Amino acid sequence: MPARRRFAPLPCPDVLRVAIACALPLACTAPADIPPSAAGPTIPDHLIGSFVDDYGSTYWISDTVWVHGSDTLRIDAWNADARHLVATASGADGATTWVRIDWVELPGSGEAAARDGAPESWPWAWCMAAYDASSRTDALEAPASRRDTPRSGCGDAFPFTRMRRATFHPA
Repeated sequence: MPARRRFAPLPCPDVLRVAIACALPLACTAPADIPPSAAGPTIPDHLIGSFVDDYGSTYWISDTVWVHGSDTLRIDAWNADARHLVATASGADGATTWVRIDWVELPGSGEAAARDGAPESWPWAWCMAAYDASSRTDALEAPASRRDTPRSGCGDAFPFTRMRRATFHPA
């Protein structure tokens, strides 16, 4: 007599992926205070992936996290129109602070410049416009970085941090 199965077989992995993908939008809704343009963001492709900055530091950026070395920011919202994201950082003491990162695309750089033989290609740069805000609202209301002067427009005359693609993967 053949052995009887005690449990139904699991559905194939593709079915599970579809079920999870369909269920996530229902479980992951944006907070009510996120403006409509940020609640359903279109995240620019050139900001997602592995990067190195002009100081040699490494980053891994996804739609939900910004990892810089051993520091991880949890991204709360992207606003592609305003070119910023808002995230939380947890300190060693367990306190949570809010940050806002502004970005700018750099002219004369990027993939086209690399194809034309530019020795270094820095397609975009970022500035931490708010780094220790006590609330999401405070981070959003921090003064915008001066994107028209990326060499001195971050905070009190600091440069934006230039970024380019890297070929590492996070651990």
